Parts: sequence; C-alpha cells; structure tokens
Amino acid sequence: ENLFAGLFGAKKETPPPPPPLPAKKETVPKPVQMMEEDDEWDVMGGVPPPPPPQKEKKEPAPKPVMAAPPPPPKHESVKFEWEPAMAATSSKAGKDFMDNSATSWKLPEVPLFEDPPVFIDENGFAAKPRQQEPSPSSFVTLPETPVAPKMSQPRSSSMYNRVDERAMILDANFPITPDELIERTNEILKRGVGEMADDLALDFQFVGPVVGPLAKEEFLKAIGTFDVTTGFPDMQSNYYHFRVDPFEPDRVWFTSRPVGRHTGTFAGSIEPTGIRVVCPPQAMSMTFNRQGEVKKFTVGAVMDRTAENN
Repeated sequence: ENLFAGLFGAKKETPPPPPPLPAKKETVPKPVQMMEEDDEWDVMGGVPPPPPPQKEKKEPAPKPVMAAPPPPPKHESVKFEWEPAMAATSSKAGKDFMDNSATSWKLPEVPLFEDPPVFIDENGFAAKPRQQEPSPSSFVTLPETPVAPKMSQPRSSSMYNRVDERAMILDANFPITPDELIERTNEILKRGVGEMADDLALDFQFVGPVVGPLAKEEFLKAIGTFDVTTGFPDMQSNYYHFRVDPFEPDRVWFTSRPVGRHTGTFAGSIEPTGIRVVCPPQAMSMTFNRQGEVKKFTVGAVMDRTAENN
C-alpha cells in the first residue's frame, strides 16, 4: 500500500486506534447452603428452597382441678358445703343457686345412697364428688352359714349293739306275759282266719302289702269269699319263730313258709295246673289290747323274694 501511495502521491489515512476493552468484573461466589434431609432443591434453577417454618410447641392444657367434698359425718345424713366457684346442676338446690346468683349455699340434709349433685370446676368440667360411705346401720346382717363339723372315718363296728329284750319287756308292764301272747296267737291261727270274728277288737285293722288297712266289718266280709284251700287242698302254712317284740311288748311276730300243690279251682276261675308252690318266708304279726283282743293283723311281708319258687 505504501508503494502505490508513493507513486501516485496519495496519502493514506491512519485508522484510529481501537477502543479499549471493558474490564472484566470479578464474580463473587455465593455461599453454599447445606441441604437438610427433608429439603428439595430446585435442580433447574439451582436455587435452594427456603428453610421450613419452625413448629410452635403448644403447652398442655392444665388438668381440671376437682374440688374435694367435705368428709361425711358418721350419722346417716350428709351435708354438702357449696363454694362460690361451684354450681350444682343435677338437683333443685343447684338450679336455685344458678338462678339466684347466690354466693353461698347449703344443701339440705339428704339420706345416704342418694345420687349426689354434679360439681362444675373453674375450667367448666363436670366433676362428681366422692361417693359417701354408708353408715354401719345401713348394712343388713345376714345369718352365718352353719358349718358342718368334720366327721371322723366311719366305723361300722361302732353301730353295733344288742338290746336286752327281757328287760325291755318287763319295763313295759304289759298285763299279758310273752308266753301267754304267743299261745293266744297260736289258738287263733288253729281255728282259722275265717273263724276269728269273736277274737277281733272293735278298732281292728287288717294290713297287707297291697290290701288295707281294712276295718273289722270289711275284713270279715272279704275273708268270707276267699278260701285258699279250694285251690290248694294240701296247703300247709308252716308257722314258726314266734316271739314278742321288745319295742312293742303287745305284738307277736311269727314267720310262715306256705307250701301246696294247685290241684283245685282257685278263686272261682283258675283251673288246676298241678304246680307245687313253695312261697318265700313271710313276716306276720298280731297285736293285742289289754283284754287279749286282736287290734291289728299283718300278713304277706316277704322277707326274701329270691327264696323258693315264688
């Protein structure tokens, strides 16, 4: 360029110098904030979230204070003293207290076991007073249950004893002796049951296992239509073991073992079977009055129902 400028005499303009470059600003790094476990970062923006707000701790509400009732007296009635801060809502006295805005009140005497009023404490809570203890006169005394005495081991031998029969009979002072009573019994049995009408007392009774008791007239009527010998002509009563009861000195006990063969018509309708009947031992008795008359006749009390071919 300078060559062409010298040849043609042309002057070349010098360009102005370039403007100076602006100074670089130093960037101050921002402080790094630590991330908590529950924090979430804005990854795209690179801006940490604001710190969470602090939770306010609430103080627990004070517990309601129950006004202690006065101790009850020892008699059967109880008096309640009312304070100005208390109000009764479950009784007529409490309602009057609230309506009249009274500053103090005394509840009239009430019997025990009645529902006490409800107290309202300073926090507005209902508080039931302590239940009053009943007086000793309110309890019902029950009789004590008798306790059976402890029994020792039972011994069968301690039950055994034998009475003195002769002494018991003598102490009874019955006018007819035991031997005379036994002989009187045999005389009546020998004549037969159907012929004993004159030997029976007015208050006579006949007692059997099923029949009876029959009075004198009923017995004589029944025995007149019943004859065992028609069905068993060879029947033998086999009386034995006559003795006087020491506990009833006017009574004679004896035993019978009837044996006979059924060869005739029995009771008017049962035809002969030819079977020989052997009855088991039966206890019989006759009881006499002081005149020697029979006042009771018992028969047919089987002593062993497994004996013979009954």
